[in-house]
Amino acid sequence: MERYTSLTLFVEQLLTDYKIDNTEKNFKKIRIKCMRELQKQNLWNDAKTTVVGRSTTKIFPNSVLYELRQKLDSYLLKSSSINTEELTAYRRKIYESYNPNDYDSYLSAEELAEKQEHDRMFPIPKVSKDDKMELMITALFLNFFEPINEEQWNKDLKTSYDAYYTGDEEIESRPEVFLANNNLKNPLEAYVKRKSDTN
Repeated sequence: MERYTSLTLFVEQLLTDYKIDNTEKNFKKIRIKCMRELQKQNLWNDAKTTVVGRSTTKIFPNSVLYELRQKLDSYLLKSSSINTEELTAYRRKIYESYNPNDYDSYLSAEELAEKQEHDRMFPIPKVSKDDKMELMITALFLNFFEPINEEQWNKDLKTSYDAYYTGDEEIESRPEVFLANNNLKNPLEAYVKRKSDTN
C-alpha cells in the first residue's frame, strides 16, 4: 500500500538530508519550488488531503516525492553546505560499481526467502556504544588539542624497538634513541599539543 507524506514534512526532510539551514526563508523557498513542480505535473490540485491539528494539508505519494527529490537534486545542492565535488566523486564510485543486471528481474519466492534469511543473519549494522564513546572522546579532545602526532609517535616506537633488539650499546646510547625513549615515557608532552600552544 502506497504511503503518503505532507509537503511540510517532505521539505523538512530535504533540509536535513541536504544540510540546508532550516530557516523560514529556506523552508519557504524550497516549499514553493516543490509546489510549482507538483503543479507542473498536475498533481497539486488533485492531491489527497488529511487533517493535521486544525488544518487541512495536502499529502502526496512517497513515490511522487521520491521522483521530485531526484528532479530537484542539483537545485537543492546549490543551497547545501555539502561539498559537491566530494559528493560527485562518491556518487561516481557508486554508479561505477552498480550492476544493472542485478535488478533486471523480480526475486523469485526462493530468492526472496534467501534474501530474508541473509538479512536475518546479517542485519544492518548499528552504531555501537564503543564507537559512540570513541567519537565523543575524539570530539572533546579535538576541541582543545591538535590531532595527536602519530607520525612522530610511530617513528619513536620504531627507533626504540630497533635499538633495543640490536643489543648494541653504541646504538642504544645514541641521542635519537634517548629522545625517542623520553618521548615514549612522556607521551602527553611529546605527542599532544594544546590548540593555544605556539611553536
